[in-house]
Amino acid sequence: MPLQSKILSRSELLKQRSAVPATAEKIADPLDQVFVKILAGATIDFINRLKCWWSQYADSRPEGEVPREINPDSKLPALPIFLRFVQYQALSTRGRISDYAVKGTIKTQMHSLMSLWRREALQALPRHYQQQILAYIDSEELHNVAPLSTESRPKFTLTGVDFEILVRAFFQDPRFRTTRMAVQMAYLISIQSLMTERPGALVEGSKYRNTDRALLWTEHQWHVVPNPDDPHHPHVYIRALIHRLKGLGSDQSAYKEFILYPKLNSNRAYCPFSMATAMALQDGIFADVTTAEDIFHPAIPPTDHHILSHRPSTSTLCAVHSEILNDNIWETAPTRAMTYDIYNGHLRRTSLNKGFVSAVTGYCARRGASNRLSRQISDDKLRTLMGHTKKSDIFDTSYKSKLIDVDLGAVLHDRPINESNTRIGSTASNMSARMDANAPQRLSVEAYTELLAEEELVAMRETRAKLAKQVVTLSNEVKSAEDDEASQISVTSQIAALKAQLDKHDKEYRNILAREKRDPMNKKEKNSTKGKENRPPSTAPILSKSTSSMDEFIATFFDAATAFDTINDSIIAYIKAINTLPSQRLNICYPNESPDSANKCPICGTLCSSSTMPKGIGKHIHNCIAARMHSDAQQRATDNFDHTTCAWDGCSPQVYESRPDFIAHMHTHLTSLTKLSLHGNQMCKWHRDGNICAEEGDGDWMVPDWANHFATDHSLNVNATIAVDHCAICGQWFEDDMGDGASWASHCMGHYDDMFSPFQERQHGLVDLQPTGIVDIGGAISYDPCDFVGSALLHGHIKRGIALRPYFCPFCVFDAGLPIARRMMQYRDITTFQRHLSQQHLLDSDTTLCPVPSCGTHEFSLYELATHLVLFHRLPVVGTLRSVETNTLRLPTLDKDGGLDLVLVHNRGSAVPSKCSTSDDDNQAGPSKKPQIDTDNECPGITPSVKKYHCTGCRQPVKDITRHFITSALGSLCRKRHTFFQLSDNGEKIGPYTFELPTDTSLAGTSTKRGRHHYCPPCDALFADIRTHLPDHCSSKIFKIKQPKKHRRGRDGVEHVFAEWVLTAPPLL
Repeated sequence: MPLQSKILSRSELLKQRSAVPATAEKIADPLDQVFVKILAGATIDFINRLKCWWSQYADSRPEGEVPREINPDSKLPALPIFLRFVQYQALSTRGRISDYAVKGTIKTQMHSLMSLWRREALQALPRHYQQQILAYIDSEELHNVAPLSTESRPKFTLTGVDFEILVRAFFQDPRFRTTRMAVQMAYLISIQSLMTERPGALVEGSKYRNTDRALLWTEHQWHVVPNPDDPHHPHVYIRALIHRLKGLGSDQSAYKEFILYPKLNSNRAYCPFSMATAMALQDGIFADVTTAEDIFHPAIPPTDHHILSHRPSTSTLCAVHSEILNDNIWETAPTRAMTYDIYNGHLRRTSLNKGFVSAVTGYCARRGASNRLSRQISDDKLRTLMGHTKKSDIFDTSYKSKLIDVDLGAVLHDRPINESNTRIGSTASNMSARMDANAPQRLSVEAYTELLAEEELVAMRETRAKLAKQVVTLSNEVKSAEDDEASQISVTSQIAALKAQLDKHDKEYRNILAREKRDPMNKKEKNSTKGKENRPPSTAPILSKSTSSMDEFIATFFDAATAFDTINDSIIAYIKAINTLPSQRLNICYPNESPDSANKCPICGTLCSSSTMPKGIGKHIHNCIAARMHSDAQQRATDNFDHTTCAWDGCSPQVYESRPDFIAHMHTHLTSLTKLSLHGNQMCKWHRDGNICAEEGDGDWMVPDWANHFATDHSLNVNATIAVDHCAICGQWFEDDMGDGASWASHCMGHYDDMFSPFQERQHGLVDLQPTGIVDIGGAISYDPCDFVGSALLHGHIKRGIALRPYFCPFCVFDAGLPIARRMMQYRDITTFQRHLSQQHLLDSDTTLCPVPSCGTHEFSLYELATHLVLFHRLPVVGTLRSVETNTLRLPTLDKDGGLDLVLVHNRGSAVPSKCSTSDDDNQAGPSKKPQIDTDNECPGITPSVKKYHCTGCRQPVKDITRHFITSALGSLCRKRHTFFQLSDNGEKIGPYTFELPTDTSLAGTSTKRGRHHYCPPCDALFADIRTHLPDHCSSKIFKIKQPKKHRRGRDGVEHVFAEWVLTAPPLL
């Protein structure tokens, strides 16, 4: 046995510790500087923002009046300077509750500013400064300048009823990737509902990323006490410690303790003691026990009170973990702590999916627990539980419920309290009150028609018509004017300004419609939120479910279907049931799209295996569900169609009894408008309220543009097929039965606000663009897809054809001129995303700034920009490499001419081969199968020395610009604009030039596969319209339609039966 070390004297300790090199170096540092105490990360962030506001305020004042920096050399400004800063903050701070900020917010900022001067400038503001600053905030003078709000956001309280609903929902929700996450969520919300604890003391806070500052297993002690009445069933309880208290996160001496007792058998499903023990056994933290029987039913009964010992290796192990992808399967991370974002996100999503009117947060549980305990314990003990100081009034102001559910009438009339009324009235405090999972999600058709008739929207449509008319007028002037070049440029700039104004006007109009349609709670019509009878029929397929282990678990412990003799027996059964539940999904699928209990596709019944589903089980199931969704949507539209007549001016009053006939007829009007648009003479002649609409479209409007006009202005969906969109982020489906795409656009806007709005402002000054979390492996980088980038979350993660997180284009996301659905396009295929990024943006990019505004104003070359997108934003600009545990991206390279090489590379590591390869004289290519075009190249801008051109219609580089224009499809943007640039060797654009289109259009539409979306499987061929092929030239009964936004190849399209499709198809052009 080794001896204990000698007790050293003070001089010996000083000598020993001073000999440490790091300590000796620090001792030698000078001490004539300003020292600041250690602050929390959140406090430092707020102080940095406050310094930034002060610097901006100093820049707005005359030079030298206000010091920009707060340091010991700064001179303390006069009192009016601080009062002006109060005005500056009151006028520049955006309010969340009302137009102006809350008065308490401004007071908090000024208190922090006073502390900042005292701490970093060593100058305390005089008492009369402090008194006047606070008095000015409450004065009438400031109110006349900026009427600060005194309102407060609603603070909801999680009651016992809400708690039970949430815990059950955690286990029933199929969106949880692992069972362990459901148990962890139930445990955390239980602790908060019992102990009034902050979420930051239980999980890793947002300001402490990658620190694993969360609840530890070493903060749990399992106490076993002998039971004389039943020796083989001892008493067991958990003594838990909570560190990281409010304001004392770095003080290890600050903590509080509580005891978790086993609940009764009827409440076993809500017992945090059982949850903690089950997770502890899964993590193997005990040194001497491995099963529940060893603790609750030991073979040798305990004879004395003892504590279960932990393994030394689990001293830093967190009790609640995040999830990681391991070998393409989501599983519980062995060491990574659960973050607040994950905890709060699951709470919010689960509560809203259950139909709660307001989303649940961790503070709702803390508020509910404090209100319940305030009726049972003294104020001193309550403050200890809440972590408040002795004289703090935070509980009364921020946590105490304002609802008084006492029968006041009984007190007034001195009669017995009506317990029934009191019980009914107290339910008003439940967050689950008025819970309705079938509540309407948007307005009915009648309500939407009333919405369109609102005066403000009518005026906006009239304004748009005037702006559009001005654009058409100026466009005609440009075509017919014979003025000099300066006049032409002036008119063109006016047209561009008007179109920008039109885009801004349309965006505002769409936002108003989307906001009003998705918020039926604010409508005045009767029964707007009564229930499912007001909600359109669900478009989700009904999947058959058989009895599973989860169903048995719910029935046993939530519904108390099984009786147990003792509490210990119930706990043992609970832990065994948790362990028998599937730990994770066996296949990577989108939410609610997993195989059934027989491991078959729930739609087509195909056995799920790699041989029957070579493109991936999850992708197969998703495609089957998508086909079912489209089919159901089409069938509902047909069934809900009412007999109608065409209201087009001059059209015969024929009654159309079926939707296909009516849509086919309407497409004759739309195609005629499209043809007229080539001559600039298009106008809607639909009768509305006895008048002709007379809406004039833009010169480049196609059939979809007119269809959108009918949907938004006439509440008429004239699309042959009903669009159905799927969100890979949250797994929801959206059926566009109205034809305006408003529901999908509104959903996209919600994701934009959550994901990208914090990064939409261009940052000025020095911005840290140093990439983190990447490993250079030579010509490529690798990174963990679960790590947070610290910037806009644009990079995706795709496994087995399933977008666990889709890619987003940075150029489109932050382009305010595009529709929100286009900006938030979710790319689920890396190759498609690469092609879009390179061909649509990088090849003709003339910008030197990163498209993500938060990256600041640093100017890049094209090569530097591509490298920045790979390193900092983790986007596959030039390709990926195959990897299992990490994502691996190739780094951009320069070609032999010094330009950026954007050759797309597959994840298998080989470049995409060119279809037109060069060869020697002995291996000459045969004659081309394409129609030969006789050209003399006399068009301005087309010269033999130029090898590449850029079309302004498709925005793609082409080698033969003459063939490109002649073979472009009729009505395409290439033909409408018929302008192009020459591309020099260094990529510079020369031009633009105008191409004179020939009158012969026989070769139009023969250039490429663009526009040919109908696919015949037996012939393996694409067609612009399948009716030119079926049934005359092929006996196939089925074909597929490729959707360019979703399908890469024609064989991946949606399958249709030709005989059924032809009945609803648009006219053959």
